[in-house]
Amino acid sequence: MLGLSLVGALVASGLPGPGLFGSWLHLAAWLVFAPAIASFTLMNFTGASTYTSLSGVLRETRFAVPAQVAAGAVGLALWLTGLFVSGGPAR
Repeated sequence: MLGLSLVGALVASGLPGPGLFGSWLHLAAWLVFAPAIASFTLMNFTGASTYTSLSGVLRETRFAVPAQVAAGAVGLALWLTGLFVSGGPAR
């Protein structure tokens, strides 16, 4: 939810195009990568409460980690593709 909130804040701020990101591919990469980073960071708190069961934590982890890895890989691929298409980092 934190990652989606970040994306929502970017969209709500009137981000009309790539702007700071340099290209549409870089923007798309960060819109996929930011929620993956946020959810991976927040996975550290899975099972931190006293009423969480081990089976629930394992179930959540088995579902979330592959999704995080997939989103990270897609974001990285989009970012690298954007670098190759634009000819290098944004200046």
